[in-house]
Amino acid sequence: MSHATYQAKWTECMQELMEQVQIEYLPAEAAENGQSFQPGFQHYALLYIKYLQIYKKLEDCHNQMVHPQKRRDIWRVLRSTIYRILELKQQLITFNPRTNNRFIALDEVLTDLKLNPETVEWKVPRYFLDDQEAREEIDDKQHKLDHWLGVFSMSPDPDPLLDKKDPFEVGLTVDQAVAIIQKNERGRMGINRADMVCTWRKDSVRKEERQKRQAEKGGDGQDDLLESQALAATRIAAHWKRKVDRRRFLRMREEEFEFLGMAPPRNDPKGHVVEDMKKHRERRKKMQEDADEVYQKALKEQLEWLQKKKGADIKADLLEERRQWILDCYQRYDKQLKFPNEFDEFYNQFDAPEEDAAAADPKGKGKDAKAKDDKAKKGKGGKKGKDEGEEDEPMDVGPSNVVQQFVEHINQYTEKWENRNESNNFDQRHDIELARKNVYPIVEAELRALVDDQMREELANLKLLFDESKKRKPKPKKPKKP
Repeated sequence: MSHATYQAKWTECMQELMEQVQIEYLPAEAAENGQSFQPGFQHYALLYIKYLQIYKKLEDCHNQMVHPQKRRDIWRVLRSTIYRILELKQQLITFNPRTNNRFIALDEVLTDLKLNPETVEWKVPRYFLDDQEAREEIDDKQHKLDHWLGVFSMSPDPDPLLDKKDPFEVGLTVDQAVAIIQKNERGRMGINRADMVCTWRKDSVRKEERQKRQAEKGGDGQDDLLESQALAATRIAAHWKRKVDRRRFLRMREEEFEFLGMAPPRNDPKGHVVEDMKKHRERRKKMQEDADEVYQKALKEQLEWLQKKKGADIKADLLEERRQWILDCYQRYDKQLKFPNEFDEFYNQFDAPEEDAAAADPKGKGKDAKAKDDKAKKGKGGKKGKDEGEEDEPMDVGPSNVVQQFVEHINQYTEKWENRNESNNFDQRHDIELARKNVYPIVEAELRALVDDQMREELANLKLLFDESKKRKPKPKKPKKP
């Protein structure tokens, strides 16, 4: 299929993912509105099946797409989808109608949705074996296994887990076995000798009868010739008939194997489709490897370009921001014209609003907590039939962290790829601006570390100069009394 086909499939997956995220938030919205919505087995089963369908589409897109940046974004969404499927599987085990059973029966749900059983069949992602990082990890693990197998003198061949006892062992000694073999061999030789004698006697009797007939007819050899010709024709016909019947039975056997699916069809017009798909996939993988190599080189080039062209501007902005913070701290009234003690306080200012909000919330939450504790105490006092040790396990009503990751992936897709026109990108090459944005945080982090070290030195020098100026400052003279 073409690049546009998988692009359309990716777009469809993201739209379905948006719908799933809205469904995931239904319990939390119902709880906020005071409505009763208790998610159960049916709710999680529907989510599980839908996520499986999305996963299979995303896996196909990641396996067949060539664009390196798209494949990386799809890989992030695919990984989050796998995490969510595993979470839902655990929820299904928890809400399973058959308690203490890890097997999930989804037959009724599939029947209601009019889906085939193949929908819930799990397929291992192909990037586990295809990607370069995965291949290196697998090779590393295989090397470790071979090393430890050699250390403990164990065979690298897999153990068939079968009984090592010989099933044909009968518990005989060597002399007893030799005696049995000799006895059977003598019997076999006697049988062969008897067959030879029987055949010889039959031939001799047949020859005598033929000679008697010739003597009775006057010794004419013409009849003997005709009889031998008829015998030869009969034998030839018998051999040919046997060969024709054998061909017919072989043909019937092959047709039976094809019907049972034990042999590939001989004259199937669609038989070459599988081979074409394999060749097409190999060609796609080669294109993906080439595109990834070009993309990695482009990232290095853009990193060097940003360091040369934009490095000075980024460093100047970072210095200006930190110097302005030092000036603000110095001029703040609560500091009393003092410099900050440590430069690390610069990063603490970004956490201050969150701490203030967290400090403001406990006032309201304290009352609610007290009210809940009072209700719990009353409930415990009124329920005498239940054991004191039994407590209900808290259930998470809101969406999990993986669902919040879905929201981030959807926003990223909407920002980067939804309105991007790729109709002229026939070779599916990378986008330079996106590559530049990817390496920008790396350059900024390197420059930030250098700027922070420089600002620590400047802050120490400013403190030193400020202390020296304080010491040198002359004391004002007192006015003389008249």
